[in-house]
Amino acid sequence: MKYEEVYLKAYQDGRDARIGLGNYSRFYNTERPHQALGYRTPAEVFNLVPVEITNGGMVESLISNTLGIAGPALNIAPILS
Repeated sequence: MKYEEVYLKAYQDGRDARIGLGNYSRFYNTERPHQALGYRTPAEVFNLVPVEITNGGMVESLISNTLGIAGPALNIAPILS
């Protein structure tokens, strides 16, 4: 985002920056192809992955070994440094 948007623009104020970054974010996710995603957009990839809402509000990928399980019950220990 810095190299493709921020460094190329001279925003007048915070409002202009917010609008510009919002527009770039929409472009980045819906129009800009990504090499790591097989030259598809993140929106295309996200919409291709079928998911199922399970009991307790968990989201589980229906494709094995793709996203796994995500939701409020993730057992991720906080990183303390």
